Amino acid sequence: MDSQLNDCIQTIKSRLPLRDLLPEFGFPPPRSPRRYRSRCLLHQGDNPTSFSGDLAHDRWYCFSRSHGGDQFNLIQEARQCSFREAVEWAAVRVGIALPTNGRRPSPAAAATLRLRRRLRDAALAELASEEDDYREIEEAFYSALRSWGQRLYSKPKQEWTAKNYTDCLLLDECGDELDGLVRERQTRFDEERRQVNARYA
Repeated sequence: MDSQLNDCIQTIKSRLPLRDLLPEFGFPPPRSPRRYRSRCLLHQGDNPTSFSGDLAHDRWYCFSRSHGGDQFNLIQEARQCSFREAVEWAAVRVGIALPTNGRRPSPAAAATLRLRRRLRDAALAELASEEDDYREIEEAFYSALRSWGQRLYSKPKQEWTAKNYTDCLLLDECGDELDGLVRERQTRFDEERRQVNARYA
């Protein structure tokens, strides 16, 4: 298997764990973080515990048919499709594009690429809007500090009282704290943008 395709498959598996995939095909949502038991809806069995899932390792098994596997095998069984079709369906589900190796992308792969770009752009736009809100609040605080400083320093220092000196120290502390909050905001949003670009790369 092509290494690039294999990397995509591993990414899909990490983004689409068995516990999230089961409800897609009508299974009740898992309650336990590790073990899962249910009637097998793939084969319409009557045994209420014929389907077993190991959620910690993303493996499943149907005792009525002596058959099991990973997420892609479950998709194949549920959709009655080939492995490649199962991978393409899962890729669309998690929003990544599969490598084409120079071939024209399949309709599913092209749709995935368009979807991924739309999701990325929407996520980045939402982050930008949220960051603008923070900037407006920060600027309001900076404006208040500037006004406070102008009033404080408009009085000659030789006329300052103890309160004026205390206010001067407090003004510096508030400015330093606000600068720190701005740096934290910048770091946070830079990291979130990096994560968005990596998620839809």
